Amino acid sequence: GMLDPDTGEDNFAHENYLDMGYALVGTVDTVCRQMEALTKRLPVNWIFGWAYNGLLPHDKMMQTLELYATKVMPKFG
Repeated sequence: GMLDPDTGEDNFAHENYLDMGYALVGTVDTVCRQMEALTKRLPVNWIFGWAYNGLLPHDKMMQTLELYATKVMPKFG
């Protein structure tokens, strides 16, 4: 992880990403709510999508990408 320059704490450990609003995870509605909260809090110009491809079967990964592209992105693009 990365250390917080002010506290020296490892606040950027992957366990904290969801709590800090940096990981968008869940149903389409949940991800849309998370994205809305993030864009209200920060000047978001782009979102980097990252997934552990090896942890999901190909069909599930494709379903996830399709849902994101067709249900989430249009609301924010």
